[in-house]
Amino acid sequence: MKGEPPLKILPQEQPDLPEEAEVDLEPYQRGILFRRPWLSISLGALLLCALIFIKPLYHLATGERARWLAGSAISLNEQGHADAAIEKATAAFQLKPDEPATWRAMAKVLAPTKGLVALAFWRRLIHSPAASLQDCRDYVETAIAWRQTAAASDEIQILLTSDPNSAINNLLAAKLHGVAGDRSGALAYARRAHDLDPSNPEITLVLASVLVAFPGSEHDSGMDLLWKAAAADTLAGLEAVTVLSRQNGLTGEDQDRIIARLEGNPLTDETHRLLALDMRLRRDPEHRESLLDAEQSRYGGEDGEHLRQFGSWLNAHGEYARIAQVIPLKKALLSKDLLLVYLDALASQNKWSEIAGLLQQANLPLEDAYIDVFLSRAYSELGDPRTSDAYWRRATADAAYNAEQGFFVAGYAEKLGQSKRAEDAYRTLTQKSDTARPAYDALLRLSIPKGTHATLAVLKEMHQRWPDDAAVSNDCAYMELLVKENIADARSQAEDLCAKYPDRLPHRTTLALAWLRSGQPASALQVYAGLNVNWTVAPASSATVYAAVLNANGRSPEALHIAAAINRELLRPEETELLQFAR
Repeated sequence: MKGEPPLKILPQEQPDLPEEAEVDLEPYQRGILFRRPWLSISLGALLLCALIFIKPLYHLATGERARWLAGSAISLNEQGHADAAIEKATAAFQLKPDEPATWRAMAKVLAPTKGLVALAFWRRLIHSPAASLQDCRDYVETAIAWRQTAAASDEIQILLTSDPNSAINNLLAAKLHGVAGDRSGALAYARRAHDLDPSNPEITLVLASVLVAFPGSEHDSGMDLLWKAAAADTLAGLEAVTVLSRQNGLTGEDQDRIIARLEGNPLTDETHRLLALDMRLRRDPEHRESLLDAEQSRYGGEDGEHLRQFGSWLNAHGEYARIAQVIPLKKALLSKDLLLVYLDALASQNKWSEIAGLLQQANLPLEDAYIDVFLSRAYSELGDPRTSDAYWRRATADAAYNAEQGFFVAGYAEKLGQSKRAEDAYRTLTQKSDTARPAYDALLRLSIPKGTHATLAVLKEMHQRWPDDAAVSNDCAYMELLVKENIADARSQAEDLCAKYPDRLPHRTTLALAWLRSGQPASALQVYAGLNVNWTVAPASSATVYAAVLNANGRSPEALHIAAAINRELLRPEETELLQFAR
């Protein structure tokens, strides 16, 4: 449903994923014996006799070994050694694929990068007797992080039913409502969590992050909480000062305090240092050159991730000429990440001949898909469409079996405004279970300029593929109602969703529109009974439907008041028509 973007409560925003998509876990179970048949046969013959006599002992030993490997994996993951953690967890799962500890380890180590696979392992665990309360909460956290709202909602309902007075359970509910774009619901649960545990820094941060999105006294209360939290030399304090840095209307004194905390927190990393530099430039624009010169000197001896971050920062701020000084070509050719930064700077300066010549060198630290995409762009800019098309075809072929490269190729085409090429690339990615959902999300984004019918066509595909996904089902029904198609079926779908998720504003919005389209405005108004919503900060689409319902029930003054506050640039044409009474 088009409207205001959902509130970003979680530290990172990730792509949406299907709840019940088929996930093949066999690759994680396939070990060295399966890759080397001759070794499997030899070892099997030797072990057969021994296993006949010591089978119970063998299972005990393998179980202990698998649990030890799983524990090591989780420990390595907590220490930030992601690759080693995945290796240990995979070894544990291969050794004992029916051991719950290995499911837990796999879920934890894969959650940051392979959400769909991680959720499959979490589901296997939480549906087993070995699941703990923390496992259930971790499953919800993973689902929220990957915007798998239907899966998270089901489990949160169970958690809240079993312990409604748990601060953590209410915190999870607040996060879920925030990700779903329901600010009022997020605020209600965040306040309850804070009342239950006012000393919990994470709860305080979530509450503050929700409050500052509201106007007036609630915004001021949120700012007070953020300033208090920012004083702590903790991760929560660092996140609080980061949220503060994004606020509008900061005074010079406020900016100085934020800079001091960004640089003074002992847990500050390069991202926060560059954020502090951003604020310094806004604070003292007349000293821009001297500030950048000082930073450039500081990065002179770097050659790794910190240098890549600074180079990306320079590109984002239009400081392309400095890239050649900070990352000379000789250094750029040693690293894929640095070379990409270097190429980005050249492209921003329209140095296409230089790019074409550079990319035709041998032994570049780039995969073929990246090289061919950049060459395609270069030759297009140089006025050679035939060569450009040839390189583009090679790029799509190169990326066909690699998800990361596939999304890069599609995203690059989208960035250049080549919607047909982007759609074709995303369509290829929809064929695989682990890339289908983010690819469809991209197709939805590309469909918006084409109109509501185009968006509905994509949503219908998604609904057919993931019929149990509440968000997709609701959006599909809402779009059908906007274009006045399948009104009875859409209303039935909305009634089912409201019955299952009674506190979700998007579902109530769809049901209210269904009754309105059915010519029953009184029933549409009844949909909102018992729902407490701050309409001044509600998503534009939801506020639009509510205003139309009020007007249809003869409550024109209230309807006009709400309609006046809606940003109509966020509405689809069919939604704008609902506000004809407010012209």
